[in-house]
Amino acid sequence: MAGLFIVRETSPDKTETRLSEASLQFARHGFGDPARIRLPGWRALHFGPIAGGPQSLLHREDGTVALAGSVTVDGVTGSQALERLLDMHLPDVDWSRVDGQFVALIRQRDRVFVLTDYFAAFQMFHDAGCSVISTSLLAAVGALPRVSFSPQGVYEYAFNVVPIGDDTIFSELRTLGPERVMELTPDGPAVHHTARRLLPQPDALPLSERVERSRGVLLDAARAQVTEFGDRIHAPLSGGLDSRLVLAALRSVGSSPSLY
Repeated sequence: MAGLFIVRETSPDKTETRLSEASLQFARHGFGDPARIRLPGWRALHFGPIAGGPQSLLHREDGTVALAGSVTVDGVTGSQALERLLDMHLPDVDWSRVDGQFVALIRQRDRVFVLTDYFAAFQMFHDAGCSVISTSLLAAVGALPRVSFSPQGVYEYAFNVVPIGDDTIFSELRTLGPERVMELTPDGPAVHHTARRLLPQPDALPLSERVERSRGVLLDAARAQVTEFGDRIHAPLSGGLDSRLVLAALRSVGSSPSLY
């Protein structure tokens, strides 16, 4: 799924220590050596997918995209999706074109943005001052001088599986919510607030049409992966509904994935 770790550049020794400790933590997760990205006032590490997947890092003369997670843009994934993300007019995102669960670091010439997917389903952790930003909770914890448990966050985690909103189990860390796009400037982070309709308006379509519409969305998501990988897809079968539905969708759009 790839990973990202971003720190604001302070003293060279402190910055390098944070980057080195983050590399060790991501290695414990199973990632390999990162690609280092230098930005005005910031440093970033991008860790490629552990077990293969679409291209998640793109360098162009006019910019860079470093992705963690999975994204499709205009129905394509991999390098084509990264190219199209780079060409968007940020901080505004045309969400009618973008799907997936991901976090992206995007440099467009002299401007740098960090954004999440539509629902912020792929988590990006940051401290109160947004000087540490990480897809790894443990790497973010390791970069801070101290952390303390949030009683409410722990309660929600225990009884709701995940803390509500942008909270985490630690008082010093939050997640980047769906309504925010972060810009990394040389003087520090700036937040752009974006309006997203998180729940659709009720639709009075007959049930059969609603089912067909939902089926089309699922098949479009599967088709983007099959276009990129063909039969080079490994699909799990857990015995539950979700895994069987994914397998059926992949087969419906022409793939014969390996099963495990």
